Amino acid sequence: MIILILLFINLAFGYEEMMCLNAAGPGIFSCLDKFHEISNHELSTDIDNKASTEKMNKLCDDFKKCDFTKCKANRDAMKSMDRTISYCDANHFLSVDFKECEAKLMADNSTCIQDWIPFPDPISDSLKIDEKLMESCKIFLGQDNCIEKKMIEICDTAMWIQFIKHYMFPEHDCCILQ
Repeated sequence: MIILILLFINLAFGYEEMMCLNAAGPGIFSCLDKFHEISNHELSTDIDNKASTEKMNKLCDDFKKCDFTKCKANRDAMKSMDRTISYCDANHFLSVDFKECEAKLMADNSTCIQDWIPFPDPISDSLKIDEKLMESCKIFLGQDNCIEKKMIEICDTAMWIQFIKHYMFPEHDCCILQ
């Protein structure tokens, strides 16, 4: 049993070293390109445009294969990569998993849903990005948090939990969490 435990520990540390060796190889440049491309198009992706979201989902799928780049990365780099992966997960959720619920919400035609604008329009002016994000955070859950009530009523609690999981996380620095 002791030998098995030692073998497992050795394999685990050997795997980590192998990951670190990969982080120094040519794949790192491809990963950096993907990271920059996602970052540059993050706020200009049109969530209602299938081609736009498919392109972003493809970039994200490729970027998720870049875990090895976290090896010996500094805290800021790891935070940026984690934030990017969280963004990718949220983009995929909204463009794929949430579509049926979104259609039901839109068909409901309530004032809450009609007045709800959870995401800012795509922008390219980097100076206005923070301003737009704060504006979006203030209205994210609708008037008096009516979106939560409607989503649970029309879709279900599980969808609401997934929605919150993908959109209310510290990486977004959303004012709702502060």
